[in-house]
Amino acid sequence: ERRVRQEVGEKQRKVAEAERLMRKAQAEATKLREDAKTADQATQRTTQELKEMENGRDAAQAQLAESRGQLLKEQKGRHALMLRRERLEAEVVRLRQALEFESKSERAARVGLVQAQWREEKADEALQAEKARVEMLERQVMMLGSVPCTEPGFELP
Repeated sequence: ERRVRQEVGEKQRKVAEAERLMRKAQAEATKLREDAKTADQATQRTTQELKEMENGRDAAQAQLAESRGQLLKEQKGRHALMLRRERLEAEVVRLRQALEFESKSERAARVGLVQAQWREEKADEALQAEKARVEMLERQVMMLGSVPCTEPGFELP
């Protein structure tokens, strides 16, 4: 009986130990399930964050490509404006030279015209003087009548 009690006591201890180990194992299993659940949630969050980062990267790359395209377009426009400016500056220089040449030509033409007018005025004055001389000679001839020019003392003014 003692032996049976010892065996029963031993079995009860073993059962108690087994129950304690089973509870410990169940607690560890529960803890492992919770850890696995937490790990799964963390993995899902990380996966979601990775997707968001990839989407952000893709959007940034698309924006970068668009910005590069815009930059190239603006550089092309600036280059075209620079070429247009150079053409306009060359045209301004050409027009200034043409204006200067025209001004010199106009001055020369004006000087020529003034000189021609002056010569014409001098010719008119000379013609008027010649007409006056002829009229004076004609009056003298009329006053003298038919006096021959060969007479001594007869001189034309």
